[in-house]
Amino acid sequence: MLLTLEKRQLADELKMLRKKSALTGKQVAEALGVSEPLVNRMENAKRAVNNDNLTKLLDLYRVQGDERKRLVDLFERSVRDEPGDGHWWSEFENEISASYRDYIELEHAAAAVVEYQPQGLNGLVQTEEYAYALTAAWGMQDEDRLEAHATVRVKRSQSRIFGPERLHFTGFFTESALHMHVKSRATMIEQFDHLVRIGRFENVELHMIPFETLATATLGSGFTVFQFDAINAPKILVQDAVVGRRSISEEPRDLREIDRHVKRLKRAALSAQDTLAFVEKHIRKLESR
Repeated sequence: MLLTLEKRQLADELKMLRKKSALTGKQVAEALGVSEPLVNRMENAKRAVNNDNLTKLLDLYRVQGDERKRLVDLFERSVRDEPGDGHWWSEFENEISASYRDYIELEHAAAAVVEYQPQGLNGLVQTEEYAYALTAAWGMQDEDRLEAHATVRVKRSQSRIFGPERLHFTGFFTESALHMHVKSRATMIEQFDHLVRIGRFENVELHMIPFETLATATLGSGFTVFQFDAINAPKILVQDAVVGRRSISEEPRDLREIDRHVKRLKRAALSAQDTLAFVEKHIRKLESR
C-alpha cells in the first residue's frame, strides 16, 4: 500500500533535519539503536516512522516549541487512518486494484495534476458510458468490475473537477482519441460534448496533439504528475504499465525527465482554446453523418 502523503512529507522533513544537524545516517542509527539501512528507509518513505523513533529523532535534532508540535501533529495525521478508510473509493475495494487505489489517493490529495494519455481520453473527463465501453474494449469482461470502474471514473471527476476542492488539471490526449469510437456515435457525441464543457472550467486545461505533430511528442506510455500544496511535499510521478502495477517515483532525475516530456507535449499540442474548437468541429461532423 502506498504511504500517505503525510508520511512522505514527514520522511522528507526528518531527512532535512538530519542534514541541518550535520549528522550522518550511521550516527543517527547508533543514537536510535537501529540499523543504518532502517534510517535510510525511514528518510526515503520506504518505512513509516513510529512514535518512539520520532521522539528520539526530535530530541537528537533538538527540535522544540512550535516546530516540534507541527511535526508531531504531522505524524499523528499520518497514522490516524489507513489510506482509503472513510473515503468514497473504499466501497470499491474489491473491484479496483491496489495500484489504482494508490492512484486515486494521490489524486485526492493533489492540488494540481498533469496527465498524458496516448490512448483514449483522460480519465477525469470521461462520461460513465464512455468509460464503461472503453474499459470493456480493452479486455475487462466481468460485469461488476466494469460497472465499478465506470462509476469510479465519474466519482473521481465529481470529486476533483466539479467538487468544492477542485484541483488544477492539465490533460494531454492525441487526435486518435477522437477517432477511437466505442459503443455508438451517440456515445461519442455525448462524450465530446462533456469534454468541451469541462474544458471551459477555469481549473482545467485540455490539449490535443494533432496527427501532424504526433511523431514529435509521442511517448511509449501514459503518465501522471501529482503536485501538492503541503510544504516540502515532492511531486510524484506515476507511469502507466501495460501489465502489472503502475510505477511511482519521486526521484528528481525522473521528474526532470518528465518535465522535458511535458514541454515537448506543449510544443506539439494545440492550445486549450484551439483544442476545444477542434473537438466542437469534430462533433458537428459526427452529427451530420
